[in-house]
Amino acid sequence: MGAAQTGIFAVASRTAPRKAAAYLAGISRLAEYGTVRRQFLTGTPPTGMTFEAARLCRPEALVEGEVVAAVPAR
Repeated sequence: MGAAQTGIFAVASRTAPRKAAAYLAGISRLAEYGTVRRQFLTGTPPTGMTFEAARLCRPEALVEGEVVAAVPAR
């Protein structure tokens, strides 16, 4: 990771997400995904979208995710 990326991760926290998207290998795992999501995205829940994907980047993967977070100005 570059310096800019590590700097962002240093000030971001799990409570900063504003939007989260998940791509599931199978929609049958939606409840399981929801349980894990609530464990990692604490505080006020971000806006979320969940999709069933025909394929993910890695064949063994169950979920791919994207999170947009807000970090405080310095």
